[in-house]
Amino acid sequence: MGTPMMPQEPTPAAIRILEALVEYQYLNNSLVEMLGIATKRTARDKLFPTLLGRGLVACRKFGFVHGRGSIEHLYGLTAAGARFVAEMWGDDSDSIPVPRDLQIVRQDHDHRLALIMVHIRLAQWIEQIDGQLIAFDRYFGRVPNPEPHRRSLVSATTIFHRDGKLTPDAIAKFEAGGSTRLVAIEIHHNERTGRIIEQLEGYLPAIREHAFNVRYQHLTPPFVLSVFDKLGALKATKARFLAHPELSKIKGGFLFSSLAAVRDGIAGGWHYADDAPAPMFKAAADAA
Repeated sequence: MGTPMMPQEPTPAAIRILEALVEYQYLNNSLVEMLGIATKRTARDKLFPTLLGRGLVACRKFGFVHGRGSIEHLYGLTAAGARFVAEMWGDDSDSIPVPRDLQIVRQDHDHRLALIMVHIRLAQWIEQIDGQLIAFDRYFGRVPNPEPHRRSLVSATTIFHRDGKLTPDAIAKFEAGGSTRLVAIEIHHNERTGRIIEQLEGYLPAIREHAFNVRYQHLTPPFVLSVFDKLGALKATKARFLAHPELSKIKGGFLFSSLAAVRDGIAGGWHYADDAPAPMFKAAADAA
């Protein structure tokens, strides 16, 4: 009987995947390629198998879905993977998040992956202009409820105000071109523009009460970045936005783009509801 083969040691590229999973929580082969770590094929055939063999990552397989074809496997750190990175960094493994819901991520798979793509493009752009990403909170992160009498966990992006609460898909604070900016991000995957407008309306009380400013210690309200995967929904939402008696008055705080444009590079393609170009990212890049 032959000697069992020991699991292969992670290569530098595989270690970069582990470090990226600390930052982004979920990755697939395409996102590994977007990060510039390796090609999709190398990630699929070499890097993820090595990490799986050592028990450092877990895998969620989706297989073939009617009308869509094959969906890429999704990966997240295991507790062993978190300990591996923590030891490598000299940190406490408790500080590294381990996704607990990898096997049930199906209902919002596309939503999470789109948000991670936006996060990657934002981080890459900030690095390119020598800025700093101060915070990036996601709806699927969990933090203790800020209300002291409650012991439950809430979404990391939950903003409480007098009329209730608001949960953006993500909230980012970053320094770029000498200015600090705060943005809330919404990913829109459907064509129900009435529902989308209701979602954007939800920002009004939080902005009026400066709830974002208090939570993130920022002087001005956040820009709200609405990202659409369907151009028809994007166009229809902008028309309804301009017709809205309250939203239209603060249109300078809401920026719109498509997933395709953001995928090509987050600094371009943003515009206001009236189709005028939105200069926020460009201005930061020019200043840098």
